[in-house]
Amino acid sequence: MDSAIVRRPGAAYYAQFICDDWDVQSPPRAIRDVLEELVLAKEACSPTEAAERASELAPHVRRRLEQVERDMQARNEPVPFAFNPSTADFLQGWSYPQPGDPPPVARLRRQRAAMKGVGAFFDHLSSREFEVLCCRFLECMGATGIRTTPTSRDEGIDFYGRVLASDITGLPAGFPGFLSRIGFWLVGQAKHYRSSQVGTPDLRDISGAIALARGKAYGRASDRYPDLELRACDPVLALFITTGRISSDAQRLGERSGIVVVSGAALSAYVCETVSPSTDSAEIEEHLRTWLAPA
Repeated sequence: MDSAIVRRPGAAYYAQFICDDWDVQSPPRAIRDVLEELVLAKEACSPTEAAERASELAPHVRRRLEQVERDMQARNEPVPFAFNPSTADFLQGWSYPQPGDPPPVARLRRQRAAMKGVGAFFDHLSSREFEVLCCRFLECMGATGIRTTPTSRDEGIDFYGRVLASDITGLPAGFPGFLSRIGFWLVGQAKHYRSSQVGTPDLRDISGAIALARGKAYGRASDRYPDLELRACDPVLALFITTGRISSDAQRLGERSGIVVVSGAALSAYVCETVSPSTDSAEIEEHLRTWLAPA
């Protein structure tokens, strides 16, 4: 009789699972011990077999995690884990306090410890509230004339605004006058995904929507964005902001196309580090609720 071949998860699977599920405040744990628990949960095997499998996987998973760490740092993504300074065979949460941390780093660790709570807050927002939140981030970037688009049939653009050199240089109006004509548009999509992953089709949507908006080519007879005047040579920075994760292909497309892709984790880190002076997730959430309240 032919026996079915059962494919077991490999090092790449377990490394990604650890990265996605790791608690930023976790104390140091041996990678082998973490893997033993995961193998027992994911594979049909005995505790003895799980221990042997974990020992076999551990060095491969560690190398994968080292690569994941380098890739995330290159993209300026917050890394949820860190290798223990004493031995690379142990993982810990990035926010786990380290003896000898300089004060700025220690504070940053405390701020990022609130990321999980902030991420949960994002998950419970409505899609419209999330679009408003994205508009608040445009305000932080110095944009003016910020708008959200209609909730239905928005033609692929959820929010937009414009940054003018005269607004961010701090120089008085009219000095010099040409600064009032130098600027760029911030145009983006806000995708409120709780658990799904953003793929390349999502990024192609915003790219195509901007190209069509530049030519005022819409599926409806009315102008969907009356304040969005994209002239032929106006520079546009495309933004794609989500509460979810970004696939590796979408990350690559964003880097090669110039679309700024912001994941839920990066958004949470930004809030924790810059939006609120507090390091307590409940206080940060209250600050965000005030932020989202109508003026």
